[in-house]
Amino acid sequence: MLNIYLDIETIPDQRPSAYEATLEATKAHFKAPSDLTKEQAAADLGISDKDAIKYTSKAAMIAQWEAEMREAKAPELAQAKHRKTALNGGYGQVRMIGIAANDNPVSVLENANEATLLQQFNQWINQHLGNLPKNAIHFIGHNIEWDLRFLYHRFVINRIPPAAHLIHNRYSEHLFDTMQAWAGYGSHIKLDELCTILNIPTPKDSLDGSQVWDYIQAGRVQEVADYCARDVAATREVYRRLNFINA
Repeated sequence: MLNIYLDIETIPDQRPSAYEATLEATKAHFKAPSDLTKEQAAADLGISDKDAIKYTSKAAMIAQWEAEMREAKAPELAQAKHRKTALNGGYGQVRMIGIAANDNPVSVLENANEATLLQQFNQWINQHLGNLPKNAIHFIGHNIEWDLRFLYHRFVINRIPPAAHLIHNRYSEHLFDTMQAWAGYGSHIKLDELCTILNIPTPKDSLDGSQVWDYIQAGRVQEVADYCARDVAATREVYRRLNFINA
C-alpha cells in the first residue's frame, strides 16, 4: 500500500456572477427572522410613536420591516450563503491540495485554475504510484471522506478522469479517517483539538479553514499553502499515534 496523506483547501463558487445570482435570490426570498417581534421591528424602523405601534398589526409591521431592510441586509446574507459554497463540491472549488506519500516531505499543489490543479494532482498520483495499481493507494486524512468526495465532484464537473479511486465505503481498507478513528462514526473532533490531546503541535496556530478565502482574496496565498502543509504533517503524526507507529 502507498500511504497518501491528504488535505484540501476550498473556496466559494467562482463562476461568473455566482455571488450576484445569490444576492438576487436572497433579495427575492428575503424574510424577517422568525423571532422578530413587532416592537423590535418598529425600533429597527425608527418608529417610536406608541399609538402607531399599538394600532399597526404585527404582520403589517413585519412586512414594512422586510420592505425597508431588504436592500440593507440582503448583501450580508448573500455573502454568507456564497461563502458556504466552499463546503459544497457542486459549487465551490479546490484551490490547494496538500499531499504527502509515506514518510516523504509534504507537497502543496496550488493553482488558481482548478482544471490545471486537478491535472497536477493526477500527475503527482501517477508519479508516486509508478507501476502500482490504482487500488494500491491508502488515503489518510482528517474527515478524509469529505475531501475525497469534494475532489470527486470537481473532477466530474471539470470532465477530468481522476488518477485514483476517490470514492470508497467507510469500511474500505483504502481509507483511514483520523477523525472517525478517534471519535467514532458520526461523531466529530477538530484536528487541532485532537493534536492538543495527543500533544502534537497544532497546525492552526494563526489560521483556520474559515479564513482561507479571506487570505486568498488578500493575496496571502503562501500563508494558506503553509497552513495546508501543516495540516497534512499534523494528520500524519496523528495517524502514527493512533496506530502506535514509532510509539
